[in-house]
Amino acid sequence: MKKIYFHYTTLLGPEIYQFTNMPSELFESAKQNLKKYPEVSSLLNSQADTTHWRDFCQMIDKRDTHRKNRIFSVLPEFEQYWNPSCDT
Repeated sequence: MKKIYFHYTTLLGPEIYQFTNMPSELFESAKQNLKKYPEVSSLLNSQADTTHWRDFCQMIDKRDTHRKNRIFSVLPEFEQYWNPSCDT
């Protein structure tokens, strides 16, 4: 097994890219996956906040259209939570 150096920083802005900005079910799933990394245990006390989720969806849809790709090819778990009103 290879050891990988893991360094993280918490993004403060823009708000649409904060790690808490996702539907609660998706956020709880992400937190479960993070439990195996003690160095990020401080993130496990956070709560989901979907205030900017729609804005995130719109921005990613625009970028995906421009880049001719889809976020779901990298993060397929996002697809079921994608906000249909994000269509641009």
